[in-house]
Amino acid sequence: MGSLLFSRTNRYHYSKFSVFSKLLVFVIVIVLLYGINSMVHPNFTSLAGDDCFYYQIAHKLNYFDFLNWRYHNWSGRLFSESVEYFSVKSGTILFRLFNPLFLLLLAYAMVRCLTGKQSFRGMVLVLGMFCCISYSVLHEAIFWLTGSSFYLVPLSLGIMGMIPYADIVLRSKPPCRFVPFWICSAGLILAAFGSEQIALVCCVSIVVAHTSQKIRRYAMPFPFYIVSFVVLVAAAVNFLSPGSAQRLQVELGRFPGFEQLSFFAHLRVGLYWLFDGLVNNLWLLFSFLAVFPLLLFKHMIGKIRAAFWIFYSMVIFSLIMRIPIWAKALGGFPYAFASPSKHYSFPFYIIHSQLTMPNIFTYLFWFVVFLIGVFLILWCSRRLMLALFCIITGLVTLVVIFLSPTLFASGNRIFFVFCIFLLAVPLDIMLSSHTFSTDKEIHFTIKTLVISALLIILNMLPRILVHLL
Repeated sequence: MGSLLFSRTNRYHYSKFSVFSKLLVFVIVIVLLYGINSMVHPNFTSLAGDDCFYYQIAHKLNYFDFLNWRYHNWSGRLFSESVEYFSVKSGTILFRLFNPLFLLLLAYAMVRCLTGKQSFRGMVLVLGMFCCISYSVLHEAIFWLTGSSFYLVPLSLGIMGMIPYADIVLRSKPPCRFVPFWICSAGLILAAFGSEQIALVCCVSIVVAHTSQKIRRYAMPFPFYIVSFVVLVAAAVNFLSPGSAQRLQVELGRFPGFEQLSFFAHLRVGLYWLFDGLVNNLWLLFSFLAVFPLLLFKHMIGKIRAAFWIFYSMVIFSLIMRIPIWAKALGGFPYAFASPSKHYSFPFYIIHSQLTMPNIFTYLFWFVVFLIGVFLILWCSRRLMLALFCIITGLVTLVVIFLSPTLFASGNRIFFVFCIFLLAVPLDIMLSSHTFSTDKEIHFTIKTLVISALLIILNMLPRILVHLL
């Protein structure tokens, strides 16, 4: 009896400590993110660019006049425009407070979609994995007020809105209760009025979900048809807004002659932008995606040992070639995606310059790196079709940018959606691993924080090498 009482007491104290540790981690995360947001936007006098523009307009027009003006003169991203309007209207304090909460919502929604349940350690894992993403991408999509309004907030709500669909398609579970279902659905509808990338993701995910159920001959509950129809209509209203045509004319001024480019010229410009962005911003993310699942499944390395070592030899070689002396010796390889010209300025020399051998080998080098990396990821994937869906959907969000004259002016934030979908693949692998489910939460949290700190250092390594050497 005494031992039973003692064990119950221990369980009570352990449970109490576990709850305290979870609250402590969340408080630390919110305080850190609040501090970062404060450094990015200490006050409105420091706002520049789009933030400054919205700040001035928000104090000249009321909310409905502002939305009407933006919809007819710029875009149909009504929800993101609303978030931006109230953020600058009410003061940056609301942005600093709510931005960390939306980041936590994104982590929660990703874990909930993949596992069908809440998981504290899963959320900690997601936040740690964000450290693989380039700082420039995180800054522009999360810690910048305008970037957060158009990317973080709608994407968080969009993935939350996909939870009922994930339950039906991935787990064949009945839809959640009435109130949670319609809260998630409202988030999905609002996300369709976010940036065009996120609206496209919402539409593709819905179509894939319905098609999957149709192929398996499973009936989709009727409320899903209502929500899907409303989301598709909302996306159409977004894409076909009167202001979109006017915005296109303004954006063509940033890349004169863009609409007259041939198909192959568009393809060449797009591939340059895609490879340059992936290599310079996401090299650590891609390396992490390939190596971390293999560390959890060491028995699989033997079967694909050659691909594993080829991939990391190429990645290490690319890091060495960041050193200016070595890069110059090989004509800029493997970073020479185009050769600058005396006759044309950027980005026009991409179209008019001749492809040299360093250019050709650079594209081939990184194509092989990405191809082997994707193979390594898919090899360890627990659900192959889900992994393919995430990778292909992420790539589609980037390929559609080929058609935009602002692909060079939009900044690195447009890689954010791709990063999130790519991270979902190793996240799904790790959430199902034995190590993830058996390690104590406090130990797991400490390990994740240590690894995250190392990832931040590695993320900055190329820049450090360039400045030091």
